[in-house]
Amino acid sequence: MKVQIMATDLGTPNRTSSPVIISIEVGDVNDQPPSFTESKFNFSVQEGKENIIIGQVVANDPDKNSLSCFTFKDIGMYSDYFEIKEMGYIIVKKPLDREKKNQSTITFGVEVRDCSMVEDVSDQCGNYPLKWNSTDNANVRIDVLDADDNPPQFVSDVLRVGMRRNTEPNREILQLKGKVTDKDLPQNGINKWIFQMVSLNMTGDINNLLSNKKWEKGCNSAICVTGNGTVVNNMWYTQDMSGFSI
Repeated sequence: MKVQIMATDLGTPNRTSSPVIISIEVGDVNDQPPSFTESKFNFSVQEGKENIIIGQVVANDPDKNSLSCFTFKDIGMYSDYFEIKEMGYIIVKKPLDREKKNQSTITFGVEVRDCSMVEDVSDQCGNYPLKWNSTDNANVRIDVLDADDNPPQFVSDVLRVGMRRNTEPNREILQLKGKVTDKDLPQNGINKWIFQMVSLNMTGDINNLLSNKKWEKGCNSAICVTGNGTVVNNMWYTQDMSGFSI
C-alpha cells in the first residue's frame, strides 16, 4: 500500500512541501490455525503390503510460511502398523491380515497443529486473539483389501458318500464345494477354486472286480472329479460290486 503526503504551513502565503510517498507493507502474523480440508478421509490398502504410502490427510493454513504437524489420535493397537509423515502422508509399516479380527476396516483420528517458530507479536496485535496454537481433528477410515493369501481347506480329511449300484454313468454323486472353506473373499476364494482328482486307490476285491471294466468317459477312472468340484460316476456296476467302497 502506498500513501502520498504533503505538508502545508499556516503562514501567509501558505507554503507547501513537495509530495512524499510512504509505502506500507502489511506483514503476516501467524495468528491462524491449520484446519483439515475434510472431516473424514477414506483410504484403502491391500493386506500384506508394507512400507508404502496409502494416502494423505490435507490441512490448510491461511498464514504465510506456516508449518503443520500431524499426529494420530485413538489409534490403539495399530500404532505399530501406521506412521504419519510431514505433509500428512500415512504409511503402513507392517503387513495387515484382513482375516484377523478387526482388521478388515480400521478407523482412528488425526490431529493437526501449527508447529512453526512463532514470533511474540502480542504487543503489536493488541487484543486481537491469536489462534495459531489451536488444533483441528479429523477421522481416518482404512479399508483392508483382500488378497489371495489363504488356501482352501476341506472340512474333513475323509468325505463319505453312498451311491446305488445302478447309478448311471455321468451322474453326480457329490458336490465338493459345500465341503470346502476359504477365509478369503469369494473373488479370491470360492470363485477361483479348481478341483482335480489326485489319485484313486482301490484295494482288495473291488480292485479285482473293476480291473476289466470299461470307463464311460475320458478320465480313465471309475470316479471322475470335474473342475467345479462335481464328483460323478463313470461306469456301470454289476451285482457282485454291491457293498464295496471305492
